[in-house]
Amino acid sequence: GADPQASLETLAEIFRQARALWPETPSMVNCAVTLRVDAIKELEVDQLDKLNAGEFWALQRTSGVDGIVRKSTIADADWESLKILKFVRQNAFERENTATRFHAEHVLPALQPMRLSRQQLCTEIVQSGAT
Repeated sequence: GADPQASLETLAEIFRQARALWPETPSMVNCAVTLRVDAIKELEVDQLDKLNAGEFWALQRTSGVDGIVRKSTIADADWESLKILKFVRQNAFERENTATRFHAEHVLPALQPMRLSRQQLCTEIVQSGAT
């Protein structure tokens, strides 16, 4: 979309909630989880907050290795297999003021010797977003 940073922040939120639904376990080391984002992939980031009263975006666990991003309501939510997606957007001014702090605290440590596997790098990104 027109705002690559907001798009990446949206994707990071999906990955954070996915880690909560599929915690890291020794039995899942060589397994992959497929996350379907069809419901939002054609939307601009600013369209994500255009919801009806009582609606929210959620990541729903549909099986041991599959999940889907969808709109949900409190009435139809299965709280055992669902995590609310918190798509928090910042305007350009807010981003400008937090960019340096974010870069120093989160990006630079992740860029230290790039000898991490893809899985380790994803874990680092998810954990840095959870703090």
